[in-house]
Amino acid sequence: MKKKRKLFLFFFTVIFSFYVFAVYGEKEVKSLQNISLQWPVPKDKIKKISSTFAESRLDHFHAGIDIVGENLPVLPVEKGRLLWKKNPVRKKGEIPFGGGITVVLDHGSFWSGYMHLKKISEKIENEINGATILKKEDIIGFSGDTGHSGGAHLHYFIYDQKKRKIYNPLALMPAGIYKNKTAPKIEKFAVLLPENLAEVDLKKEIVMSQDFPVYAQIKDSAEKHERWGVYSLKVYSKKNAQPDVDIVFDHIEFKNNKWRTSNGKAFEDVYYMNWYLLGKNFKRTRFLSLETAGYNAPEKIETIDMKIRDQ
Repeated sequence: MKKKRKLFLFFFTVIFSFYVFAVYGEKEVKSLQNISLQWPVPKDKIKKISSTFAESRLDHFHAGIDIVGENLPVLPVEKGRLLWKKNPVRKKGEIPFGGGITVVLDHGSFWSGYMHLKKISEKIENEINGATILKKEDIIGFSGDTGHSGGAHLHYFIYDQKKRKIYNPLALMPAGIYKNKTAPKIEKFAVLLPENLAEVDLKKEIVMSQDFPVYAQIKDSAEKHERWGVYSLKVYSKKNAQPDVDIVFDHIEFKNNKWRTSNGKAFEDVYYMNWYLLGKNFKRTRFLSLETAGYNAPEKIETIDMKIRDQ
């Protein structure tokens, strides 16, 4: 199962990396900063964003955002050249490619990818020589449920091939579609023991024999039914001090054989399954302050004076 989930990472780090150095070499790539891209689905067709960037996928970061719906027309976020397509024919008993029907476009300074498509357009299907150019109004294909997918949706990503960074698409899209006016909800806390993860109520007295790591389940939503990950997280174990955890999910980058957040944290430094790591100094300090927010959304702040008793 883990191998299936990591096909997307393999897709980038191996296949794309060879292409980058073969085609671009040391060519300078423009920054993605201050770029505004169109949404990959017509605005009037977008009903729900089901997953946001860098959420936990149990053993890896979710490297894009998901837009729910079947047969949604999928558009290039910007004019680009067809770089790569995969329209796999699955044989009986064969494990499907995780991204299903996938298209990747080259925009010069970055690549954009569109996954789990139901079908691709005839223009792309018949492409032979790699010279196919798609304008912003051209249809790439239609959203679907191919590959490893829990329901019909479009997963799309923005990749800087020179810097080996995958960016949070929300920061590059026009405002108005992703509407988030609520603060995240801290649902529960837990302590990771050697044998299991134990849920605890940090507002009551707890027994802790040593400084075990403390985790939290945090969910964000716009209309109460979504269960998004957060955009930023700060955690303090001391008053008036620097944060122990300070993460912004604006991009992930491939460094030292792992995908990492902008401050260098690998998946296991951020999550345990779908729990956010808060730290492990709380037995000594007995203080926890947590600040978290969704993208361009209100912040949730919670401070707890912890009551911890030695075993």
